[in-house]
Amino acid sequence: REAASQGFSTLLLNVRASQTKAITLYRESYYQEWGVLPNYEYVGGNMLSGHFFYKELQPLTELI
Repeated sequence: REAASQGFSTLLLNVRASQTKAITLYRESYYQEWGVLPNYEYVGGNMLSGHFFYKELQPLTELI
């Protein structure tokens, strides 16, 4: 609601593949996964992939 009230129409998220709970939450919250980057971030001596999500926002008038 806050983003929509400020005129934003899309939210973008990215997250490491190791953050499985976050990935599940985004999918359950109707974020659309639009891609995976195999070499996203170096963590603990390992290169991890990253998942990218977006969500189109409804106009604020439809949320009230």
